[in-house]
Amino acid sequence: MRVGFSWKGRQYEAEQIARGAKTIRIGWLDQDVPSRFSDCVASDPKRPGWMTVKLPLGGPDGIAIEDQDAQSLIKKRQSEWAASQGIRLQKGSAKSAKSSNAILYTHSLHENLFEKLSAEVTKEFEQGDGRPLMGKKGSLPHFWALHNSDAIAANVFCYWKARDCSRVAHYLNIPKDGLANLTFEQKFRILPHGNKTAPNIDVAIQYAPGCVLDWVGIECKLTETYPAKRRHFFDEKYFVPGRWWDGLPGTRRLAESFRGDGRKTETTKRHLDRGQLIKHVLGLRNACRLKQTDPCRIKLIYLWYDVGLPEARLHEQEVEAFAAVLGRDGVQFQAMTWQHLIRALVEGEREQHPNYVDYLARRYL
Repeated sequence: MRVGFSWKGRQYEAEQIARGAKTIRIGWLDQDVPSRFSDCVASDPKRPGWMTVKLPLGGPDGIAIEDQDAQSLIKKRQSEWAASQGIRLQKGSAKSAKSSNAILYTHSLHENLFEKLSAEVTKEFEQGDGRPLMGKKGSLPHFWALHNSDAIAANVFCYWKARDCSRVAHYLNIPKDGLANLTFEQKFRILPHGNKTAPNIDVAIQYAPGCVLDWVGIECKLTETYPAKRRHFFDEKYFVPGRWWDGLPGTRRLAESFRGDGRKTETTKRHLDRGQLIKHVLGLRNACRLKQTDPCRIKLIYLWYDVGLPEARLHEQEVEAFAAVLGRDGVQFQAMTWQHLIRALVEGEREQHPNYVDYLARRYL
């Protein structure tokens, strides 16, 4: 995670590598080390291309970490990235708050992306329920927001869709052989065709016939997990007679534990939207070619941004509890941070794709 801190009267920002009760290890990409730290940093064999230093916390010779909430920290980092690129920002709408947190929209779509969206990808996003490319009621398109999760999904995955989708499979821990297609905002129907509800999955990967998997779905989160929110009940309509729960007894019990009117919300606040992920499991499995009950034909990947604050640890605990339920039903579920994925891409692809991985590292690490 990125941390802001003060040291000897000046303000800095760095990546937090490790933090204890009395010391903290921080670091920068080797070309970004502030001059004041150049004589005390050292290369880190575990993080190629990075320079790190261990410093005391507090006291006359220590550093003081700035406490921030998770969402503000992500927005601050994105705003600073934009400033470093000379990108001017604006409010998302005339009604937005006057704080700096609200001035997070670029003046064009391309300023928020590494590469221009292809016509095919543009159409995929336009067909999604969220319509992130369209402004609504005097507001700018969500895709122009620096902290938009569609933007980070596009910046990471569009690159490979236009080149070799199987290349990114290694970093997602999924099979590369037989990977047939990668799409954005694909709809996966759960209920019979008389019902119009068909949840979108941020990124969907389809495999050719005869492969171990039929589908991999990727749910992408950036600021949505922070802070904890009152999540919607799991709607009653999903409990009508049907085969979509076959082979998923634990998952169904979990859904029934917050069953109710889907337009209303629970009292308890949570970081993880369990209902959304359960619907993804049901939708992916329903799309399998044989419509069989074997949950091992699909895999759900959950990408989230770790800010290293207590909020992130609470979120992580919720994810682990959810993963345990799916695991007992035989569903392949993997939670991964954006930082883990991007660092793996930096390490594995820097030689052949330096501009791409440098963009991701500078913006999101």
